[in-house]
Amino acid sequence: MKSKTGFLYYLYIGLKWRKTLVLYSFIICLLTVGISFIIPKWFNSKAVILPPADDSNAIGFSSIMKNLPFGNIGLGSMSDESMLAMAIVNSRTMMESVINEFGLIKRYKAKNIEKAIKILRRRVSAEINEDGTITISVYAKTPY
Repeated sequence: MKSKTGFLYYLYIGLKWRKTLVLYSFIICLLTVGISFIIPKWFNSKAVILPPADDSNAIGFSSIMKNLPFGNIGLGSMSDESMLAMAIVNSRTMMESVINEFGLIKRYKAKNIEKAIKILRRRVSAEINEDGTITISVYAKTPY
């Protein structure tokens, strides 16, 4: 008995069901395009801030820690300028000015500025790197 698994058999099956195959392929393409327009897209933006260099004559806690043998670990690696810049980035005043500048109350569909600040704080992250720079990351999504 001869097997029906040759190339001509598959060609025959493809030609026999060509209308169905083309229709299903077209429907799948339309569904894929429709879903890609419906699902919101998330974007991440990063910025690196270099705080101003500290004075060598300063007698702050971090300058004392730098002179110690273990000064590069723990609190000694963070300068006062980096900590000040982090405080400014995470401050309520900065969050309010960003919200007002870009109209985020309307964009986030928040009832008031308090809710918009909560949403913005969840989407913004700031961290101090080993070299003393500050990396700020912001996540945003498209409205559609």
